[in-house]
Amino acid sequence: MVYHSDSVVCKAAIHAGLLPASGGEVKIEIANGLESYESVLSNAIHSLQFDLGTRSFMIHKDDDEVTTLTCTETAATEDIASKPIDQTVYVKCPENCAGTDVPVYGNLTYSEDSSVCLAGMHYGIIGDKGGEFKILITGDQSKFIASSANGV
Repeated sequence: MVYHSDSVVCKAAIHAGLLPASGGEVKIEIANGLESYESVLSNAIHSLQFDLGTRSFMIHKDDDEVTTLTCTETAATEDIASKPIDQTVYVKCPENCAGTDVPVYGNLTYSEDSSVCLAGMHYGIIGDKGGEFKILITGDQSKFIASSANGV
């Protein structure tokens, strides 16, 4: 997840599921700000919606492996498709993916044939400046609901 620079790091790490409430160690990566930050309830912490940040940060555990993607790569790419169901994968998307002519199938849950970076933009977890977020590998879905959100 990407957090506004005014966020409390330890609370954000608990929100992201990378620290227990008792604490621990994480590393952060400083990044460019996003156009907006969505309100998300996770791990009993409700993050607040915030518009336009000049700086952001992302949280990692030291052993996290990050898969760097292009704007057009889907979850069918080998680095993601080889992971088991219910595994979390950390991905990093580049800048300037908006307008990329690759489909996104779904709303909150996305088909493996969708661009992962555009799905992240659709979900609102990253903007066109790119960024890092985690995805959860799920099993087969009976259908994917279409919608437009965040310019995607």
